[in-house]
Amino acid sequence: MALNVLSILTLIALTIILGYIGAIIFKKTGIPDVLWLMLFGVLVGPTFRLINTELFVLATPLFAAIALIIILFQGGLSLKLNELLKEFVNSTKLSLVNLLLSILLVSTSLIFIFQLDPIKAFLVGAIVSGTSAAVVLSIVNRIQANEKIKTMLSLESIITDPFTIVIVVAVIGLLIPMTGNSPWAVIASAFSIGTVLGLFFGLIWLMIMPKLTDHSLTYMITLALILFLYVTTELLSGSGAIAALVFGITLANRTIFAGLTGFKEELFPKNLLDFQEEVTFFIRSFFFVNLGLIFVIKPEFILMGITVTAVILIARYIGTNISMSKTGLTENGIQLIWFMGPRGLAAAVMSQLPATYGLPNSELFASIAFIVIFLTILFTTITIKFFYKPEIENSQQVL
Repeated sequence: MALNVLSILTLIALTIILGYIGAIIFKKTGIPDVLWLMLFGVLVGPTFRLINTELFVLATPLFAAIALIIILFQGGLSLKLNELLKEFVNSTKLSLVNLLLSILLVSTSLIFIFQLDPIKAFLVGAIVSGTSAAVVLSIVNRIQANEKIKTMLSLESIITDPFTIVIVVAVIGLLIPMTGNSPWAVIASAFSIGTVLGLFFGLIWLMIMPKLTDHSLTYMITLALILFLYVTTELLSGSGAIAALVFGITLANRTIFAGLTGFKEELFPKNLLDFQEEVTFFIRSFFFVNLGLIFVIKPEFILMGITVTAVILIARYIGTNISMSKTGLTENGIQLIWFMGPRGLAAAVMSQLPATYGLPNSELFASIAFIVIFLTILFTTITIKFFYKPEIENSQQVL
């Protein structure tokens, strides 16, 4: 297979430019850049075949591992426990009810309508169960709505990423042949090892970081440490994904561990978060293009994706009304929460994990995820623009 370096470099350059332009368009029009990136990938790859997609299919396990590490570290950095406690009950209830109901209804529909294997159907449901933090947070900051609703939506999108990833990793663990202990024991052990190592590395890094004299390179050293943490955890039969998440959570909540680590907030390198944002932008942009590049255009996959999207929207409508029934929110506020269920980067990354672990027919998961991500983002964009009535409610009306 010939490696066309110039074509790949051109693709990377165009991806960055399109991601940047898409971000500007998003700010001005509310149309998420994800849609343009995914369409670009489909046009360049399976539609016009302007680039050899076989290389990207082969490199998917590497892309997925890197993206998983970055997204989980970013997710961990966003989980500040003191902010989570402000709307903990309602946000957690909203997150768990919608997530579990989505998994249940999606997997059930795939089993009975398409006769999909139950565990694979459950895996599809888990992959597309969480909302996209990037899309939700961007839209929430642009619309006129009650601040408590904005907080709940923001926290829901942040909370669901780790939950989704934990469930997906657990289900994949059931699909991979294991010897010796039961699958559940192996999964519990992997999560425990990942949690302990992530916390240990995080605490040690909080002690070392302030002592680094050249803060301009702090992010690169931190990134190297996360990669080393991931590899070490996987070699010890732990979950590298969970380790990266816990590592990020530890850094995000550094003030809580100050008594243990002696860490002082003024010594935290501010450029670390800036660099993380830049890296996340590139990884996110390229990953959505890659998802379009490897998209398999099959009528059955497209039909499955449309069906799953419809079921997700129904599940979110039911789940939102159940979880928000006694919160005192207006009908318009509850409707806004229903609208805000776009899927995004977590679903894209999770959909490629089956290929990483060598599961058969892995293109099924990526293709369904592509359709679901595209349609749910399109649904959110259209409903917010044409059906949501902006309002500023008295905060005392809620809760």
